[in-house]
Amino acid sequence: MRVFFSSILTLASVCGALAATPEWFSHAGFGVALPAGVDPRVWMPRIAASGARYVVAETPNTALAELTGNYRLRLLRRSEYSTLGQWVPPGPLPANKGVDGRWEANFAMTDDSGGGTARELIRLLIEVNSKGGNLLLSLPPNADDGVRALEGIGQWLRVNGEAIFDASPSPYDRMPLFGRATAKGNTLYLHLFQWPANGKWTVPGLQNEIVSAQLLGSDTKLTKSGATIELPASAPHGAASVIRLTLKGAPIVQPYVIGPGEDGWIIAPAEACEFQTRPGMVVRKDNRAGRVYLSHWTRAIDVPAWKVFVPRDGRYKVEIVYTASEASKGVLFTVTMKGPTMGIVKGTVEPTGGASRRLPVSDMELEAGNHLLLVQPENKAGQPAMELEAVRLRRIGD
Repeated sequence: MRVFFSSILTLASVCGALAATPEWFSHAGFGVALPAGVDPRVWMPRIAASGARYVVAETPNTALAELTGNYRLRLLRRSEYSTLGQWVPPGPLPANKGVDGRWEANFAMTDDSGGGTARELIRLLIEVNSKGGNLLLSLPPNADDGVRALEGIGQWLRVNGEAIFDASPSPYDRMPLFGRATAKGNTLYLHLFQWPANGKWTVPGLQNEIVSAQLLGSDTKLTKSGATIELPASAPHGAASVIRLTLKGAPIVQPYVIGPGEDGWIIAPAEACEFQTRPGMVVRKDNRAGRVYLSHWTRAIDVPAWKVFVPRDGRYKVEIVYTASEASKGVLFTVTMKGPTMGIVKGTVEPTGGASRRLPVSDMELEAGNHLLLVQPENKAGQPAMELEAVRLRRIGD
């Protein structure tokens, strides 16, 4: 799925744009941009059924305004929305001095392979809203390509819309799971992109007592023990299933920093990274057969990053877990740890024959403290770097 941004704004300019944002836009969540040449009479019922709250058009007129109003949709002129921040940050933006407003990201619904899937777009909608934004999807020039995607989003929102509309951003600054979170008062919504194989889910870092747990779309209360929830054997939805947690008080969570496990390994999994990137980003997280990995990693400027805690000074061995096809053979990559001191090691991707492989990279000297872990490939434009699953570090001698 190709991502299009008309601009990247600084935090100051984003906040400046929010100050002029109409109040309703603060909870709009999702809108659709109409390209020139499509028949709005055909598309308006489809857009309304998708759960969108607003429509953006190049040249709104009275007839279009009346049509959108009939479907309880807001109408914006493209020049009005283009001044808003079109940017997907690594986390929620700081509050803008009490102004209740949102930034906005504008994504195309199709990619070079013929179309963004409903699964991809639902996850994108969740991510943008979990970070305090609105998602604007642009219909493709051949608008029929968007029919199935809009239908899929609408079906998902009819069950799970309460976790998107009028919801607050995630209380987590970084996600310790493959999914996202939103909140509303004393309710925490966990959007799970991958279902736990053992049928249990322990809510990470939650400091509140859980009063009750329920899957959206089901009247059955889930059994809980402390912060662990018993789940059905299979996920209700292939894109994202939502657990609604009623808490004692508004959600309070511990900041997520990756540290050593019981075996001494510091493991930074793909699902826990955020991307340092620029416009045109195509890399994304995906899952298949129990694996979570970076997919469509075809630009060297899309850099995954993790927050990592190193408890002791020393020399650490570094390795990655990944799969790669012949197209990625020979791609160089750099693993960097930025902290009290900087550690840098380089490696080369080799094809794995379709199986996950653990590749030792090198050793680096590190001081104890908090670090930012980054992996940057040196692939050619359009060349897949690899399907990265995790970065692993361990102190030598432990």
